[in-house]
Amino acid sequence: MKKRLFLHATIGLVYCFNFSTVSCNRKEIQNIQARRDKILQKMKRDVASIYNKMEMTKQKRQTIPDIPHQICIETKKIASKKIKSEDCQEAKRDWAIAIKNGYFYPQDKTLRAIFDCRGNKGGYWFEGAVRYNFWKGMNVEASGSYFKKEGKALCSNECTQVSMPTCAFVLKYFFDCANGCECSKFSDKASFFVGGGLRLFFYKEKNNFLFVKQCLKEKRVGGTINLGFSCTFCKKYFIDLFFDYNFKTLKDCYNVCCDNTYGIYCCPSSFCKLDLGGAVVGIGLGCSFK
Repeated sequence: MKKRLFLHATIGLVYCFNFSTVSCNRKEIQNIQARRDKILQKMKRDVASIYNKMEMTKQKRQTIPDIPHQICIETKKIASKKIKSEDCQEAKRDWAIAIKNGYFYPQDKTLRAIFDCRGNKGGYWFEGAVRYNFWKGMNVEASGSYFKKEGKALCSNECTQVSMPTCAFVLKYFFDCANGCECSKFSDKASFFVGGGLRLFFYKEKNNFLFVKQCLKEKRVGGTINLGFSCTFCKKYFIDLFFDYNFKTLKDCYNVCCDNTYGIYCCPSSFCKLDLGGAVVGIGLGCSFK
């Protein structure tokens, strides 16, 4: 383009020079002027086209993204995500202890009927747990719980006291909320868990009714299912919201039936199956450490 402009300018100057120095007739002068005008118009068009091309080039540069710059930004984002995920994984601690408080609602109608005379069909549930993270989100947990409630015998107004300590060994898997997305202030601290395992029941019942067994003790192995939500705060402390369901049925009759000669009938618990399971809903507070 520059060469073309230079050529046109040179020709124009030559014509102008010839016009001023050479004496020509009027027709030649008119022809020279016409040619000069054409050359000038052509030069104007060329300059205008060059200017338009320069403007279009500027606009394209503004609209076309800077690919190396975008690659650099994306690389930084990916690197920051990896660093955050690594930080989240490093923040996980191997050991954890927790204290849980909850409400136990028995599955068995007989137990609910015994407790219902106190205005509440369930009771307070206390539990302590220790868990160990041995692979990714998989944890093994050992826990011990205690439940105790007083009620009235179904066949009399005598006091009946039921206590049920338990021991559980379960496997739990924690699903981090930050998996598959960018870590945030909340998602990298929250997780859901699901688990299951064995629970050993130590059932004990004390009766003040003379015609049934005064003290009953039974040991049975059942199962448990755990669901819940966990949130970490201050790096090593956490809060658990949990739902547990325990199941175990005492199939054998364990009570001594009263003698019908006294005109008193047996309590339902003396000849019916007794379900020791039920639902536990509660909250726990814990601490994790290496």
